[in-house]
Amino acid sequence: MTARSRVLLSLGLLIAGAISAGCVALQPTTKMDQARPITVYVRHYQLANGLKVALHRDRSVPFVHIRLSYGVGSADDPLDKAGLAHLVEHLMFDGSEHLRPNEYMTRAHALGAPDVNAETGLDRTTYHLTVPRGALEQALWLESERMLSKVDFVSEDELKRELTVVKNERRERDAQRPGGAAGEALLSAVFPPGHPYHAVTGGTDQSMQWVRLEDAKLFARQHYGPNDATLVIAGDFDEERAAALIERRFGDIPAVDVPARRAVPEVRIEHELRSETNADVGSDTILIAWLVPPLGSNALPPLTVAARYLQLLSESTRIERRSVAVWPFRLASLFVVGMQISPDAPANRVLERLDNHLVDMTGANRDLNPQAFAAARSSVASGLYFGFDDLRWRAAALEFGVSTFDDPLALSKEIPKLLQTTPESTQDAILTYLKKDRRIVTIIHPASRSSRGEEE
Repeated sequence: MTARSRVLLSLGLLIAGAISAGCVALQPTTKMDQARPITVYVRHYQLANGLKVALHRDRSVPFVHIRLSYGVGSADDPLDKAGLAHLVEHLMFDGSEHLRPNEYMTRAHALGAPDVNAETGLDRTTYHLTVPRGALEQALWLESERMLSKVDFVSEDELKRELTVVKNERRERDAQRPGGAAGEALLSAVFPPGHPYHAVTGGTDQSMQWVRLEDAKLFARQHYGPNDATLVIAGDFDEERAAALIERRFGDIPAVDVPARRAVPEVRIEHELRSETNADVGSDTILIAWLVPPLGSNALPPLTVAARYLQLLSESTRIERRSVAVWPFRLASLFVVGMQISPDAPANRVLERLDNHLVDMTGANRDLNPQAFAAARSSVASGLYFGFDDLRWRAAALEFGVSTFDDPLALSKEIPKLLQTTPESTQDAILTYLKKDRRIVTIIHPASRSSRGEEE
């Protein structure tokens, strides 16, 4: 279980295709004028208690991948208890009315499940496992048992143990993936206190010390119900039998009263904001971000191509290497440029080079390099296309589409927009959203260096 999900950043766009009832004939392509058809059957429906279901049968694999996501994430944490959503994710493995603590994992592995995990993101929490095709019924019972019991059977001792696990997990993650700490520092800089995206997803030692068992139980009772959940089954299974099993195991679970989300404070960036902080990063890092429209916006395809274009531009120079991407979220997205810099590198010089590249892309009488633009657009499309070949990746895309847009193939509808992106529409997007006086600049220094300085 990981403290942070990437919120399926690679799934911001997916596959081009034509949509028909019950079946989708997708035609992704790495060459813009050719297509190799892929037929994907998706049965999408909803139980009487509100549970959304998507069934995708693929006979080419000998297993079944199951994803169950809940529409709750760290954005729903109480203001004084950041990290509660992630803690509840852990506690959901710690027993139910008919499962002892950790018995879920024991039984899942006994079924032959090599892939059992969960992630808490900003906007949702997802549980997933892969089992042999003959173990579908037992796997669905495990998931329904957890949804029915929530964390009502978790003890104080298990809460204390999971609090320790969560704290250690965060420290280990920061040590192994320092980029995560940089991303959290950026989110805290962009979104003000009180905004759902401001607080750290996994919480901090300070925020978690106030969490009580009753807080976790109440949180789960409010959010872990069928009417706030999406179930996706993908792989080799009998569709009618699977639908009957889902009705049998989940149909009688009562809906929950999901609380209304708190009001979101408006985020207005009217001038460049700069900040410096210390975090668990390996070297000095500078992150430049712009607020851009949320998931589903027509602005994201050209911005995604612009990000890849800037990435390719940096790869062609020896001066600096940038990581450029769009981070798509439910409330707002970010266009992010990240670079590791030397401690003595002036931030203004780094920003000046970036500004020059943006001017080159949008200035009067300036055109994007046709070859570089075609490479950027093709790179995004082909990366998504080849990812779609993987069953688990495909199931994640279906789950994300249902849980976010109530449409298993919502993301596939973005690809025509991507393929129709032109140099002109890309330039317009840059001029509209990537303004110099609307950016947030965050410089992050290694926390270890700060500690050594204090010791000295």
